[in-house]
Amino acid sequence: MSIESNIKNQKQEFIESDERSRFKLLEYMNPHRSELFFAKRTVFVEGESDRIVLEMMGKHLEVYDSEITIVETGGKDNLPYYIQLAEAFELDYVIMHDEDARDGDIGEAPVKEIGECEECFKRKSAQFKSLKDHPKKNKKIRELITKGQLILRYKTLNKKFDIPAGKSKGASAQQWCEKVQNGVIDMPQELRDAVQKIYSLEALQE
Repeated sequence: MSIESNIKNQKQEFIESDERSRFKLLEYMNPHRSELFFAKRTVFVEGESDRIVLEMMGKHLEVYDSEITIVETGGKDNLPYYIQLAEAFELDYVIMHDEDARDGDIGEAPVKEIGECEECFKRKSAQFKSLKDHPKKNKKIRELITKGQLILRYKTLNKKFDIPAGKSKGASAQQWCEKVQNGVIDMPQELRDAVQKIYSLEALQE
């Protein structure tokens, strides 16, 4: 089968997939994210801070490759849509996301304390629900990946940043990277290993 025919078949397979997934993906596509079709490898991450850290630390370790595209997907909930696209077009891709929580981290549902304000309890309940949902989301992502590679971080990369009040995660990530570059703080070995793997064009190992 020719390359053109193969691409056409893959595109048709994606077009015929779940319509809701396709429209959701189109909503988040932009010129930067569209680079994934032309990259040597695409790395899908959750947000801006992840992209900044991988790019800046890649340059710091002297392994950065501009032909490896880091795509921020707007959160863990959107990763499945990008995985489906990458799988359909047989792209060389990596998924890197935070586990956020494992089953053993969940604990019991919050109980409203005597005298606790309603808004405080609602906020606490929402945080618990979000934490409880993460193991299911992680499992769904793992099950969708057949051609790509997965790199997990436990619990979250952002907890390694000193995030000043009023600063965006992106700005805080940049400040944190600059501290690493200037020798003020050390880069965690787990992150060092991940950056080196991502920018290596050899096949990644599980």
